[in-house]
Amino acid sequence: MRRTLALPLLCALAGCARAPQPEVPRDAIVYPPPPDLPRVQHLASIATIDDLPRRRSGFADFVLGAEESRPGVIKPYGVAMHGARLYACDTILNNVVVFDFATGRVSSLSSNLGAEQLQNPINLAVAPDGTVYVADAGRGQIVVFGPDGRHVTSLGAQGQATPGDVCLDGDRLIVADLEGNQVEAWDRTTGQVIDVWGRLGGDDGEFNTPTNLAVAPDGTICVSDTMNFRVQRLSPEGRPLGAFGDVGTGFGDFARPKGIAVDAEGRVYVADARFNNVQIFNPEGQLLMFFGGLGEDPSNMDLPADVALVTDPASIALFADRVIPGQRLAHLILVSSQFGRPEIDVYGFFAGETPPDAAPGPR
Repeated sequence: MRRTLALPLLCALAGCARAPQPEVPRDAIVYPPPPDLPRVQHLASIATIDDLPRRRSGFADFVLGAEESRPGVIKPYGVAMHGARLYACDTILNNVVVFDFATGRVSSLSSNLGAEQLQNPINLAVAPDGTVYVADAGRGQIVVFGPDGRHVTSLGAQGQATPGDVCLDGDRLIVADLEGNQVEAWDRTTGQVIDVWGRLGGDDGEFNTPTNLAVAPDGTICVSDTMNFRVQRLSPEGRPLGAFGDVGTGFGDFARPKGIAVDAEGRVYVADARFNNVQIFNPEGQLLMFFGGLGEDPSNMDLPADVALVTDPASIALFADRVIPGQRLAHLILVSSQFGRPEIDVYGFFAGETPPDAAPGPR
C-alpha cells in the first residue's frame, strides 16, 4: 500500500491546477500517482547481473556455458554511481559491488585489496575523476580506490574513528564517526583530522548516532542524526545552523532516518528505514512529498539504508528510454533496500519548475 499525502500538500508541490497532466502509461510507477502531476518515477531495480543489459548471446552461452552464479548484492548499504558504473557497499559480503552497465558485468573492489580486505564497508563517495572513497567502520579507515578499481591507499589510523559515512568537500573529506557521535573533517590526501564537531547529546550541534551525511551546493553539511530523530545542518566550519524533524508517525516526522542527499535546488532527501520511504523536504525543512513504502510493487522499499543523487549525464542517459512521455530527468535517485529482495532501486526526478513551498502536513 502506498501512503498518500494530503491533497493541499501535493497541490503545493505539483501545482495541480496550473500544470497539464501528462499521459502516464499503465505500467509506469510515478509519485505522486495520477491525477496529480508526477515528480518522481521508478525506473529500475538492480540486484544481480540479470538486471544489467545482456552482453552475452545465447550462442556464447551454448559455447562457453551459461553462468551458474548470479553475482550481485546481499545486503546493500551505501550506493553511488559514476558513468556506467553503479557502486554498492555490501555489509554481508564486506566489499563494494560494482555493476557495470557498459560491459554487463558485476565485480567488486575488495578483491583488489589483497590480504587487507574490507571489514565493514558502510558508505562511499565517488569523485568526479572516478576515485572511490569507502567508509569502512570495521577498519576504522577511509579506503581509497582509483578509477581502475585498484586500491590506492587507506586514510586514517586504524581505530581512530568508526566511519559510517564520507562525503567529498573540496580538499576535505567530511566523515561521520558513529562511536564518537561526532562529525569530522579529514584532509583528503593525508587523512589527517582537521576538525571535529559535536559529541553525544541532543542539543544543537550534538549527535546521537550520526549515520549519514550530505554536503549541499552551498557547503552546508546535513547530518542524519538518527537516534535524535532529526536532520541537523552545520556550516562548512561546523557551526550548528538548526535542525528539522522529530520522532513520530506524522508527515515530516522520522522513526529511523538514515540515508540523506541534497539536490541542486537545496531539497533534502531522507530515507527512513522504519517508514520504508524517502521524504523530500524544501531547504527550510518543510515536507514536500515522499515516495516508496512497504509492499509488493517493484518500487517499494524494505529497510532502506541510503539515498544518493546522480547528476552525471552519462549515468542519466542509461535510463532515459524508461522515462514517461513528455518528461526529462533532472537527476537519478538511488535507494538501497537491505531486506526483502535486497536491491538498489533507481528513481528519476523530473526536470521542471521548482515546486513552491509546501503547506505543513498533519502530525
